Amino acid sequence: MLLVLDQGARPNDVACFGWSASAVNDLPQVTLASGGGGAGYELTPLTRAAGEFVSSTSVGCRGTWSFALGPRSRVSKGTMVSPLDADASGNPWVIERDIDIAQAQFCDGFFAAPGAVYCGDTFAVHSIVEVP
Repeated sequence: MLLVLDQGARPNDVACFGWSASAVNDLPQVTLASGGGGAGYELTPLTRAAGEFVSSTSVGCRGTWSFALGPRSRVSKGTMVSPLDADASGNPWVIERDIDIAQAQFCDGFFAAPGAVYCGDTFAVHSIVEVP
């Protein structure tokens, strides 16, 4: 997965501010929507993204997704962190993902029950690299 981030103009009066996801690549059938991800994330995110999912094999199988990328542990105020230092052991970062499907019965038997389905999970980040 390639997440394209944009920080925009740096304000002079703010010491710390986040990034906006301007694109997410290599995720078939997933589009990025404007705005941030869902509420309620436990981590202190570097960035959030949200969008819509539509199955290419069953147009009735659709829903929304959101994710946040950040350090696994809360970051104390004034602490400097770099995503380029992320690794699975010494400085763990995670992606928290939420998926909401409105009508699961249209998803080609992927879900056992019909109706609304919510899935949420956390993935360990093994490394983050800057792509020129």
